[in-house]
Amino acid sequence: QNPEKWKEYLNLKIEKSPNNPFLNLQFGLYYKNNGQLDKAIPYLKKAKSIFPKYVQGDNPYKLLAEIYIEKGMIDKAINELETLTSLNGKDLKTLNQLVDLYFQKSNYSDAIGALKKIIYVSPFDYEVHQKLGTAYLKTGHYKQAIQEFQILLKTNPPDLAGANCDLATAYLMAGKKAEAKKAALAALEIAPQYERAQEILLKTIE
Repeated sequence: QNPEKWKEYLNLKIEKSPNNPFLNLQFGLYYKNNGQLDKAIPYLKKAKSIFPKYVQGDNPYKLLAEIYIEKGMIDKAINELETLTSLNGKDLKTLNQLVDLYFQKSNYSDAIGALKKIIYVSPFDYEVHQKLGTAYLKTGHYKQAIQEFQILLKTNPPDLAGANCDLATAYLMAGKKAEAKKAALAALEIAPQYERAQEILLKTIE
């Protein structure tokens, strides 16, 4: 359909029903799709305020988060996605997007909470266990990191050598050099020239 004619149609409709959340949403989507992000924001905010529980498809929270990410306003994007996931806690795509933003901001504590929600819905996703193990490492929870990386190995991840190195790193940081050595050697059996595994192995014998 012709974008200008669509805009004219929306204008006519919204003049009659300025508080219709779906018309405001459509206007916001129109401006967003045309790269006019600043014009899109007020319409999406209005749609959200009128119908805050609308979380299907291209909802205002999702669209605002995408705009804020594009504008480099990560904290605002996080706020939108946090609200969206609080209203729809089984939206795995949004939860994963939120986790990535938490990692970007080095906010590993909140990342842990979001990752636990994902695991509740999708317990065998190797990437989620890898991220959760990493978040536990970053926050000094070495025992939990070890557990997550052990689970990661059981999910048959594509990078098995890397997963063994993740486990070896967690053991090393927990002060368990013997276990770290064993995991590093397991990685080297898979990839004999793997520098990361070699470096971990050297640290276990220092």
